[in-house]
Amino acid sequence: QHFTGEQSYLSSPQLHTLETFSNQLQENSPQTTLSSPPPWFNRLICGDKSQVLPALIREFANSINLIYIDPPFMTGRDFTSGTQLAYSDKWNNDLDIYLQWLYETFIQLHRLLAQDGSLYVHLDWRATWLQV
Repeated sequence: QHFTGEQSYLSSPQLHTLETFSNQLQENSPQTTLSSPPPWFNRLICGDKSQVLPALIREFANSINLIYIDPPFMTGRDFTSGTQLAYSDKWNNDLDIYLQWLYETFIQLHRLLAQDGSLYVHLDWRATWLQV
């Protein structure tokens, strides 16, 4: 299915944070004597990118300095855990479907990036043709 615009993303359900980890600054830390930015936090979120990214955009649009992603590689294989299918990376053997998925992902990630932000994409040797 090809990208149909943001309308389908706006109605995505709320995400549930599994756990939030906060790093409180020490009182004697030199960082607290500066402008004291808010403490950082990490989230572990389980969900599909079509729901996760729009929810993150609502909270972090234009503010992320670095995004590192390790998307599927279009290996044409199924990955299992024991006898259970963990992930299918076949994409119906259709490069257009895979590229559309990457395009939709990159558009959403771009909306998260700050003006001076960077996106690092990890792909394997099968995707050397995907260069910016």
